Amino acid sequence: MQTPDSNYKSLFRNFLLFIIVAFAFVWTKTELGAYTPLLVAATVILYFLVHLGLKKKLETHQTQLDVYFACFVVFLIVFYTGGLASPVFFLIYFLLFGTSLLLSTTSTNLIVIVASILFFTSLSGNPIRELLSIASLFFIAPIANITGRQYFKNQQDEQRIKYLQEVANQMENDLNTVKNKNESKSKVIKGLTNMLVAEQVAAIWKQLYAILEEEDISPKESMHLEEVSKALRKIKIGADKIQENNQG
Repeated sequence: MQTPDSNYKSLFRNFLLFIIVAFAFVWTKTELGAYTPLLVAATVILYFLVHLGLKKKLETHQTQLDVYFACFVVFLIVFYTGGLASPVFFLIYFLLFGTSLLLSTTSTNLIVIVASILFFTSLSGNPIRELLSIASLFFIAPIANITGRQYFKNQQDEQRIKYLQEVANQMENDLNTVKNKNESKSKVIKGLTNMLVAEQVAAIWKQLYAILEEEDISPKESMHLEEVSKALRKIKIGADKIQENNQG
């Protein structure tokens, strides 16, 4: 959904493109047209100076400036070298694709309409050929717009994929953190449990030895107590091993 601010920026951008195309046409139709090569050279030099000197300050508007400079230079050259009969008329096709990719389809359509009107007012020599050249702009514009929309769609898809990948990585890190915490807690609990078991077994074992040392127990009772002692010994040895593994 477009906001009023974005609509204002779009209108200003399109108005600026209209001024650029119209100015290039008027320039070449006046006596100043003889200085078009100098103006083109000055524009190119200015572009490089702006690009090098103000690159950081104009970083967010660099794409728009590139389109403005390209539009101005291309139309200056085309109008200066014969308009519809210009041998470099095809440069406008590349400009339309670039505008659609870097700005918007609306800007592309605006350039086609304004350029067509200006070209139509200056028909000469071969009207049929020149009208076909104008018509070609209207054939190229939809192709450029489709390409631009597909490009923006691919960009959005790449951003969504990148965002989902970051979310997945974050979730994986969170799961690993929780898993490690749970494993640490489980290890501590298991260690404490084994330690308590070992302590209780050791205490019972001592009591058994104390009973076995008494002289008033029968041989049968002594045998049963020896069996219990052996069982407790096995339990204690197993608990000690588990505790050693947890500590390791």
